Amino acid sequence: MPNNLLDWKYRLSLHRDVTGATAEITQPLSLSFDIERTTQVTPNQANFTVWNLSESVRKAFEKMRPMDYSKSNDNKTTNYGMDDYCSVIFTAQRADGIECVLFKGDLVQCGSNRDGGEWETAFDCSDGYFAMKYGSMNGTYDKDAFSKNKFEMEAKKWKLAFEMNAEPVKNPIPITVNEKFQKTLDWAFPNSWYIDNGTLITGNPVNPQVYLIDGSRIAKTPKREENVLKVSCMFTPEPKLGNILEIDSSENGNMGQWEIAGINHKGEFPAGDLESEFTLIPPGAKFHE
Repeated sequence: MPNNLLDWKYRLSLHRDVTGATAEITQPLSLSFDIERTTQVTPNQANFTVWNLSESVRKAFEKMRPMDYSKSNDNKTTNYGMDDYCSVIFTAQRADGIECVLFKGDLVQCGSNRDGGEWETAFDCSDGYFAMKYGSMNGTYDKDAFSKNKFEMEAKKWKLAFEMNAEPVKNPIPITVNEKFQKTLDWAFPNSWYIDNGTLITGNPVNPQVYLIDGSRIAKTPKREENVLKVSCMFTPEPKLGNILEIDSSENGNMGQWEIAGINHKGEFPAGDLESEFTLIPPGAKFHE
């Protein structure tokens, strides 16, 4: 894993489904980011700020915002998560050409403000936002209805991939579902689902990858909070939720292997500090903040 800040380059890409409009921001433009991802059911959050875009570019980005039909004057009832959707992908590319996806989700808000002599354009994003806010499953199902195909189709409708590592519960009698997508997932996969980088995931990853974080990368002394270990280190975007980190601290020695339950990447390209913080739990444990 590269240690040098100059080894990394960023790419922020947006695509709006209805219009087909696309936009992209790359270096040398200055960009700050703060990305929070966890294995909890709440949507992951990402905030990006870009400085000194031209007026025409600022207006183009503001037009990428999805229209909220609930606030329109013509009483449209269409769920705009399906019909007016803007996807966001933020990546960091290493010097060897390998690109890591730090965030993949939905654009919720975009706007520009002037601060002194500089313009700031802010992007507020959320992972699985529209699926959790507007998605629902309707109908009567028998005991085998909650198959992989059912959830795969529902996830696809809301622009989500689907990775099933845990089987849905079985019900001995037919059930009627007319609930928000999130409530249905809570029922079908109790305490065993989350959304990360545009993918609906049930259960823990199969054969998770193991990464070593040694003393040369650790920025602060690892901090224990009950059954959770917090590790701040140099920018390390390769590990994913559910992967395993082996922590070899200069101060505490080898602290063993831990499962990644939370990730926070933040910093500023191209010349600011970049850092990563991992929230770790014993493998197989449940994460509760």
